[in-house]
Amino acid sequence: MGVKRSLQSGGTLLGFSANVLTILSTATNYWIRYPAGHSGLWQECNAGICSNSPCQSEARPAQMSDPRWTDSPQH
Repeated sequence: MGVKRSLQSGGTLLGFSANVLTILSTATNYWIRYPAGHSGLWQECNAGICSNSPCQSEARPAQMSDPRWTDSPQH
């Protein structure tokens, strides 16, 4: 019983630590540091001026790439 209990305690402690670190990582604005400033998940700061990070998406929505959903005629 001693080994099982210590493994359970260790797993619980690691799980709790992982949850705390996950919350801290999403809250911080210091994911990337560079000479002019820093950026995180929510904000980007350049030369002391901070702004909200824009939503960037490289993928186009499926309906926009489908010719049936565009207004322009297809050649």
